[in-house]
Amino acid sequence: MLKNLYLEKFSKFSENLQLLVVLLIRITIAGVFVFSGWGKLMHLDKTIDYFTSLGMPFASILAPFVASSELIFGFFIFIGFATRISAIPLSIIMLVAIITAKLEEISSISSLFGLNEFLYIILLLTLITKGAGILSIDSVLRKKILNCKRF
Repeated sequence: MLKNLYLEKFSKFSENLQLLVVLLIRITIAGVFVFSGWGKLMHLDKTIDYFTSLGMPFASILAPFVASSELIFGFFIFIGFATRISAIPLSIIMLVAIITAKLEEISSISSLFGLNEFLYIILLLTLITKGAGILSIDSVLRKKILNCKRF
């Protein structure tokens, strides 16, 4: 009986902690992408030069596209709007970053796991699977849609 009470309390604590962890993931990953996107946009000429040095085609088109995507989708994740959808293009951007800019640094699975970009992908996958959590616009919209009665 006492064991069940402790398990119940621990389970409730874990659920509440999960809400906080998802919020912290959102704030952290959003900060990374918003600041990165803003920095790329403010120094677009340098970003284009860097993309060109990586051998990326159409760098003058791709650089502002990537920078804008990071800024916009990062902001969406911060406020918890279309979080699952916003995390997808950011994951793709990080995958491309690993392939184009970090591949030479990967000599083992351990070195892959040590890349910030890989960690960002894992955090973004967490948001894709878990969603934005209760403290988000997604949660408010879901409640409004589910409580909407048809006439």
